[in-house]
Amino acid sequence: MPGFRDACEIDAWKLSRELEDRVAVILERPGFRRYPRLLDQLARSSEGPPVHISEGFSRFYPSENAPFVRIARASISETIIHLHKAQAKGLIDARELIALTSLAARARSATTGYLLYLESQDARDAAEQHRGKRKRRSQDAEPKNERTEERKNGTPERPKFRTKERQ
Repeated sequence: MPGFRDACEIDAWKLSRELEDRVAVILERPGFRRYPRLLDQLARSSEGPPVHISEGFSRFYPSENAPFVRIARASISETIIHLHKAQAKGLIDARELIALTSLAARARSATTGYLLYLESQDARDAAEQHRGKRKRRSQDAEPKNERTEERKNGTPERPKFRTKERQ
């Protein structure tokens, strides 16, 4: 799993995004206007997972990423419940319910797999290894200016403030 450069490369994100898109299509139906609360809850719960996965991905350490992935997984579960409510109200048929909940289950499974990776020793080791590379690169970097070169060579720094000489 390591080596992702962007959240959109993660299967959990891809499946969550597909679920969001497919739910958005059914929410455009006029019948949902009679149930504004259900419409809002279904829209929010289906929009959340890709956003949370992306936000978590922006965190450096797996332990910082994992809480966002947990929220994404919970939102997928919430979407499944709201889809069942929509079917009970006659807003989607049984075939659509099966298709959407199947997609949601796949998204939740992929999200769980991603979460298990983030909680693994492999993820912690990869983050530490990457951190070590970054630290070494910054230590090996060329000096950025004259003052940095002076400090590196042990040459005393120039005074920050000039004082008038007393006569």
